[in-house]
Amino acid sequence: MIRLLVLFFFTALFHTITYAGKQECVQRHCVAVIDAGSTGSRLHVYAYDLDSTHTPIHIDEIWNRKALPGLSTIEHEHGSISAYMEKLFTDAPTAIMPVYFYSTAGMRLLPKTHHKNINQLVADWFDKQYYWRLSSARTITGSEEGLFAWLATNYQLNLLNQTEKPLVGVMDIGGASVQIIFPLINEEGINSNDKETIDLYGHQYTIFSHSFLGLGQNEMGHQYYDVDDCYSNNYDLPSGTPGKGNADSCVAEISTLVNGVHYVKRKIKGVLSHNPVETWYLLGGVTNLLNDKFFAFSNAEFTPQELKSLADKQVCTEDWSTLEAKYPDNFMLFNYCMLPSYVYALTVNGYGLQPNQTIKFLPLNKNVDWTIGVVLQHQKT
Repeated sequence: MIRLLVLFFFTALFHTITYAGKQECVQRHCVAVIDAGSTGSRLHVYAYDLDSTHTPIHIDEIWNRKALPGLSTIEHEHGSISAYMEKLFTDAPTAIMPVYFYSTAGMRLLPKTHHKNINQLVADWFDKQYYWRLSSARTITGSEEGLFAWLATNYQLNLLNQTEKPLVGVMDIGGASVQIIFPLINEEGINSNDKETIDLYGHQYTIFSHSFLGLGQNEMGHQYYDVDDCYSNNYDLPSGTPGKGNADSCVAEISTLVNGVHYVKRKIKGVLSHNPVETWYLLGGVTNLLNDKFFAFSNAEFTPQELKSLADKQVCTEDWSTLEAKYPDNFMLFNYCMLPSYVYALTVNGYGLQPNQTIKFLPLNKNVDWTIGVVLQHQKT
C-alpha cells in the first residue's frame, strides 16, 4: 500500500518528451545519462553511430524525462528510491543500453555520505533491471562536469571533427557552481587536477577545466538578496529597506565573493594569459536572461560592459514600481540588476576578460546539455 502511494505521489511530478520511436535503439547505439541534481533528475536517452575511429557521430536525443523533486529530498530507503526510478524509466526505450547516473554540483554541496547512500540505492535498483545496465553511479567532480559541457558545446558547433577552425572556450554558470573550460597550448605550472587529455575523431586535445563550487548563480544569489546596490530603486528587500540600484557598486560587492573568497582571478587569469581563447560561449541558466527580449542582444552575443550598462540603465536605476507596472509578466525582472553585475564580476574581475570581449551564447531552442559530453567521452568502444 505504501509503495502504491509513493508511486501515485511521483506520477504528477514527471514530464516526458519523446523525440523518436524506440526502434532507434535497435538500429543504432543507445546510451542513457541521468543528470541527478539536488532539486530534480533528468534522464536523457541518446542514439548515435560510430565513425571509423569508434567515436560517436550523429548524436540524437530520442527520449527525455524530467523528475521533481531531487532524489536527495526523498526518503533514503529502497521503496522510495525504487518507486522514483521506476517512474523515471517508465516508457523509456526498452533496449539494452549502458546508463550513467551522475550527480552534479547541487549534490556536491551535501555530505558525501548523503549521496553515497543514494548512489548505492540507485545501484541496487539497477541490479534488478534487464535492459538498463548501470555503468556508473556517482557524484562527478566540477572539472568533469565542465569537460562534458565543453565537449557538448564544441560538438554542437561542429568543431571537434575538423582542424581549420579553433575550438571555443566555455564558461558554464550553474546553480551551485561555475566552470571555465578551454584548450591548453602551454601546460606549464598547471595543476594536474585541472587538465585532461582526450582523443576524439583521431585528434588529441588537452583541456583545462576548473570548477568553483558555491559560486553558481543560485548560491551567489542567496548571499546577495539583501544588498541594496544589486536591486532596482525602491525594491523591497528582505530586511525591509529599499533597493538603490547601482551596477558598478553591485559588481564591487560580488567581486569580493569572486576573488576574496574563491580566488578566481588568482587561479584563472594567469592560465588564460598563456592560453588565449579566440571565442567564448556562455552556458547555463543565465542564458535565459541573455535571450530575454528585454535586453534584445543581436546575433546571440554580448560584451560584459554592454550587459552591465544596459542593466544599470534599464533596471538598476529605475524605480521598481515603474518596472513592475511595465513588465507585469516578467517574473525574473527583479534579478536583472544583480545577474548582469554577477556576470561582469565573474568574467572580467574574476577570469580576466576585457570588458568589451565578445561572448556568445546559444538561443534557447539550440541550447546544449552537458550530458552529450558523456556520450562522447564514454562511448568509444
